[in-house]
Amino acid sequence: MSLPRFYAPDLDQRPLALSAPEARHAVQSRRLRSGDRVIVFDGQGREAHGILDAPPDDTPAGRRPRKKPPRVLIHIDQIIEHTRPAHSLRLIVAGCKGIRLEWMVEKCTELGVTTITIADFEHSVVFGNRRHTQRLGSTIREACKQSGRPWLPIINTGQTLFDALDEQAAEITRQSPNTEVDQASRPENQPPNTEVGRASHLENQPPNTEVGRASHLENQPPNTEVGRASHLENQPPNTEVGRASHLENQPPNTEVGRASRPPSPPRQESFHNLAGQLLAAHPDPNAEPLTTLMPQLISAAPQITAIVGPEGGLSSDEVDELAARGVRFVNLGQNILRIETAAIACAACWSAALPPTPA
Repeated sequence: MSLPRFYAPDLDQRPLALSAPEARHAVQSRRLRSGDRVIVFDGQGREAHGILDAPPDDTPAGRRPRKKPPRVLIHIDQIIEHTRPAHSLRLIVAGCKGIRLEWMVEKCTELGVTTITIADFEHSVVFGNRRHTQRLGSTIREACKQSGRPWLPIINTGQTLFDALDEQAAEITRQSPNTEVDQASRPENQPPNTEVGRASHLENQPPNTEVGRASHLENQPPNTEVGRASHLENQPPNTEVGRASHLENQPPNTEVGRASRPPSPPRQESFHNLAGQLLAAHPDPNAEPLTTLMPQLISAAPQITAIVGPEGGLSSDEVDELAARGVRFVNLGQNILRIETAAIACAACWSAALPPTPA
């Protein structure tokens, strides 16, 4: 039988005092006594094992528990630090009404979802806000206590679908150094016979070589001839030298700034390089079945983002934009599902396909 679990954001206290709600849960709900062994987790991968120290609950049977919470201490004798899971699932999901939203977040937390973003779609009826975030915080803590999960998921609200998608794709790129788009964007990975590669390799040359001396000019003091040459960019812009060196610092919405800056690549390019990591549930007969696709995706992409739209479905504009960004559409079966059912189905399919955790 697993040990009772409680939540505390700071495990460095000695002894550790449980908060009032956790203390009530330990003594009045779980009926624990002094000497019982418990686990306290901080939601950031750390678990403290220890012995509970609490006064007995002398509330007579059938009576309302006393209002003043008991003081419950945990004498910690071991702390275990868990590594962050290698695989993650980020859900971008439309809001749903009432208790259905809490139920969805609870079940997705139990299934291991890493991030849940309650986003605004064109057909949304419920729009997430700070009040939802605060209310759902208690839900995810209770779900982690029940499921034995040491990491709290992240809850986001107040974003549109595409703002959330941009943020998730950027996060995937930062955490996946082996992705094609990430490798291509790193200067140090460029071959030295290209302009970008030459620039990124200069700083690695030793200063006693001709190339190294050239790359170390900027470190010379400004009162030397070499230093003056390398400090041209600090000249005031009303001089000829200063004007030339300040062109690149002009804002891009001015004529000078536009001329001095190369055009930015289309945003969609980075999404096409992440194809397979970005999914959208869509009741289209041509969409790929998620049940057969998910094991392949997990083996190829440790970070996956899944989009679940509102009950009115994704709009035609949203479908077109998602397709232009390289998002893959998947179906969850023959029936039309509610928001929370579709989100939990995605999470369950992902969780079931994960490789076994090493003992």
